[in-house]
Amino acid sequence: MNKDYSHFSLESLKTWINDAMESGAEPEEVYEAISSEIDLQIKYHTQKLHYANKLKTMLQHGATRPHLPTMDDFKAEGYEYTPLIPKKT
Repeated sequence: MNKDYSHFSLESLKTWINDAMESGAEPEEVYEAISSEIDLQIKYHTQKLHYANKLKTMLQHGATRPHLPTMDDFKAEGYEYTPLIPKKT
């Protein structure tokens, strides 16, 4: 990780905490804002982890695209194609 960016980010966090404390917000509100953002980050990265794991599993096991039904599949189930014929007036 870039040390300069990390330092900048932590300094920004200190500034934002100071701003929140000076804004008149209740301590519970500051706590909830920080806690809810952490929860959002956990959810986001968990979703990305599941996506990556699913993709990796598919690649390892040679997964194929899901089968989309063809006209032959519909016919095999008894479907008959009837073209729409406009009514004569």
